Amino acid sequence: MFWLTSRIKSIGQLDFDYTSITDEGIKHLTNLKTIRELRLKGCNITDHCLPDLNKLHTLELLHLGNTLIKLDDITLVSSLQNLKLLLLSSSEDEDLNEEKAIGLKIVLPECEIIINHKSYD
Repeated sequence: MFWLTSRIKSIGQLDFDYTSITDEGIKHLTNLKTIRELRLKGCNITDHCLPDLNKLHTLELLHLGNTLIKLDDITLVSSLQNLKLLLLSSSEDEDLNEEKAIGLKIVLPECEIIINHKSYD
């Protein structure tokens, strides 16, 4: 990851779905000046990477479905004000997901929140 981010400063989309990227690997993405879409579906990442994700201010799409990140932790990405679409997974019941989605909309008002394929816009 370091090799890539030390040579490229702007990228439209990175798709790491179901790869072995880690929280440590996410840190290297903060070297990018611009990144619009980041797909991390099915990766073994935790809430420890959220402070680094929060530094990616140009993100418009962030896919965190099927990761180890919980809905309660997602508010830590409150600096991503350019985010237009946030995709998440949850094992909690739908009413609780809706409650948490409402809280996320307060933090990210311009972002469509999708939890378990259901939109909370």
